Amino acid sequence: MNQVIEDILKLRDYHWRINNIAVETDLDPELPNVMADYFQMQQVILNIVLNAEQSMTKSARERHVNKSPAGWWERSGHFFF
Repeated sequence: MNQVIEDILKLRDYHWRINNIAVETDLDPELPNVMADYFQMQQVILNIVLNAEQSMTKSARERHVNKSPAGWWERSGHFFF
């Protein structure tokens, strides 16, 4: 899963830089392997990231994204996933 998330981050990096969106990573290196289709998981993660981007670009608040194994959420202008 970490590799899928890292690949999505690389894909969206330019968009985040030009829209002043900061991204921090906090992935668990000890996550167990899962049996899943890489491209389907990539699409799921990309959809979640795009939803977060849309919410942030509509908000005048500070835009900050944090990704961690705990999940995805927004708190006081920050989006966590």
